[in-house]
Amino acid sequence: MKKKLTIVGGSEHVGGPHWLSPTKKRQSLKGRPLGRLTPEERHWLATALVSLKQIFEQREAGRLGNQAYCIFEVGNLYVQFLAPWDGEELLCEVGSAKSAAPIATVFAAKVKASLLRLGFDLPGFSPNCSQQIQIRSLRDLSNAAQLGFGVLKQVYQVKDFGSATFRTNIPEPKEIT
Repeated sequence: MKKKLTIVGGSEHVGGPHWLSPTKKRQSLKGRPLGRLTPEERHWLATALVSLKQIFEQREAGRLGNQAYCIFEVGNLYVQFLAPWDGEELLCEVGSAKSAAPIATVFAAKVKASLLRLGFDLPGFSPNCSQQIQIRSLRDLSNAAQLGFGVLKQVYQVKDFGSATFRTNIPEPKEIT
């Protein structure tokens, strides 16, 4: 069954009235509505959901060094999702000042605090801020797309989603020898 854009209480949502939790609790992305969305923002959310569904469904074909992933970029800012072949989760990463010099200009204390409230861990082994998201349903994928959107729009203050690019890696199925 296809999920569609619905309007609830004057605010637009993809897949229902779920948004980002202000708590550190992971896998809980419910709460605030998205607000009014431009056509470009609706298109971004729909494309992100399709990309996430695709990498999650094809993740088992992956292996070390070649896993399913997608990267959503707007200028120098990005949100990326990795779908490990051996789990039912997504690893969400967002760029930090440690990962790319141009991001340092927007990676202030306020941004760090916002990412921590959204459940992200600050850079450690990886140069990116990251969190794991359990995927059990299409709603979880929709919430992940909304998380990526929220990071770009509300944390990094992206205004033009029409300039976004999407990159996806889908591994070839493993050959049985």
